Amino acid sequence: MIYILSLGFLIGYFVLVKRLEFGWDNIPNRKEISSVKVSVIVAFRNEKETIKSLCEQLLSQNTNNIELEIILVDDHSDDGSFEMLESLNGIVLLHSEGQGKKAAINYGVRIASGSIILCTDADCVLKTDWVSSMVSPFNDKAIKMVVGPVVLTNDFDSFFGHLQIMEFASLIGSGAGAIAINRPFMCNGANLAFRKDDFQSTNSEIASGDDVFLMHEIKRNKGKIVFLKNSSAIVSTSVKHNVSSFINQRLRWSAKSTSYTDFDAIVISLLVFGANLSILLSFFLLEFRLAFVLLAIKFLADFSFIKKLAHFFDIKRWRLYFLSLQLVYPFYIVYIAIVSQFKNYSWKGRILKK
Repeated sequence: MIYILSLGFLIGYFVLVKRLEFGWDNIPNRKEISSVKVSVIVAFRNEKETIKSLCEQLLSQNTNNIELEIILVDDHSDDGSFEMLESLNGIVLLHSEGQGKKAAINYGVRIASGSIILCTDADCVLKTDWVSSMVSPFNDKAIKMVVGPVVLTNDFDSFFGHLQIMEFASLIGSGAGAIAINRPFMCNGANLAFRKDDFQSTNSEIASGDDVFLMHEIKRNKGKIVFLKNSSAIVSTSVKHNVSSFINQRLRWSAKSTSYTDFDAIVISLLVFGANLSILLSFFLLEFRLAFVLLAIKFLADFSFIKKLAHFFDIKRWRLYFLSLQLVYPFYIVYIAIVSQFKNYSWKGRILKK
């Protein structure tokens, strides 16, 4: 029975990855928009080291015919971040009325005067054409959300950092491929745009993950969602420098999965979990022949897709990190999936309950 179930999960995983790869290959190019008013919203808490640099990047954007409004919402920082920004011209600086990133973004959207909302994170690095690139698809009135590419950078050139880069690229690529085949289930709030009129508040009990739940809401309402496969739109942010902060981040991301009601998100999550659990169980049950077959199927599913993602995101020595990740990923993903359903997590000095 274990052979049949395990092979079933891996064959399903193989088909899934190839469909996502097909979607990635067929993401269309987008034309530039003529004119629009855009409100960039950044929620921040204790980001003294990075927030001023982000503001400078936003103020130096090549906006062309775009009218740009920059809104920064402080989520009760206590490191002097807010005070450091008070002297800057050209930005709207606000104190959040509530607590948490979700409340800060909701407040920013409510205050915004732009018809297009563009979100990023305080620790991100932007290219000068980021704004104009990300809003270009909205020339199509049917488009309700634009998801942009995000890449990790490894300033310390650590092996662990390179593994994070590879794993994160696979997440971004999978989300992009799913969007392209009209099965959107995942996005990243570090690079996300949507129409203000379509913005709706999500489950108030969920402290993280409003980007994904907004996507699911737009999808349920038959809104068109696209991924912008454009190097000018790439946003970069740093890898986590230690294992504990990395695990905490992934626990935070995974914790919201129990609140999914989107069919594609549920099925894909279960399929990925089942495939990796099958590999793990085959090792623990000493079924090494089965384990080898399952790993081989997963390798064949992932390799060509990862190669394309590595080329787009300019990831060096990707083969070494891909092979290493193939060996540790089943242990990591099963651990995160299980523990995230029971363990609380922290964000910016706050303990958030599951």
